[in-house]
Amino acid sequence: MEKILSDSGVQRDGVTFEVAVENLCRECVVTKEALAHLRIMHGLSMELTDIYRAFEARIQSVARRLVIAGEKASPLVLGPGKSVLDFYSWILEVEMAAVKYTKADWIAEADIRSLPDGVFQGVVMITHATGAARETEQHMVHAVSETPKEALEEAKALAHRILGDL
Repeated sequence: MEKILSDSGVQRDGVTFEVAVENLCRECVVTKEALAHLRIMHGLSMELTDIYRAFEARIQSVARRLVIAGEKASPLVLGPGKSVLDFYSWILEVEMAAVKYTKADWIAEADIRSLPDGVFQGVVMITHATGAARETEQHMVHAVSETPKEALEEAKALAHRILGDL
């Protein structure tokens, strides 16, 4: 089971938040530099906390991927030279991360993960939100893809198929 803990706050180094993957809860920080870069890239004039909120699902998706990939840093810092991803790779990850679809009280989040041999696989998280309770199931695309874009397209197709069957 996977969930996102969305209590975030501004610290000296950036915006802090937590993600939980299965039974593992990790504290994370997205640096002020990373948020400022997103602000510039998108021509926004918001405060950094508002930038974080605008990209929250995508930033948390990148953090989840790093936790799943075994990144051990604590806190997990997302930004230039701070994590296993270099800064520009991180920005591309944020741009491509997680696409959400909804149907009634079901949420499908299409995402990707990189595999050790340089290929990518689509992942779909299906969440059923009933009142305060939330149940999440992970579904994997069976095929692997050569590029992140192809893997994300496969994940989006799987998300549509799953929601269509509900």
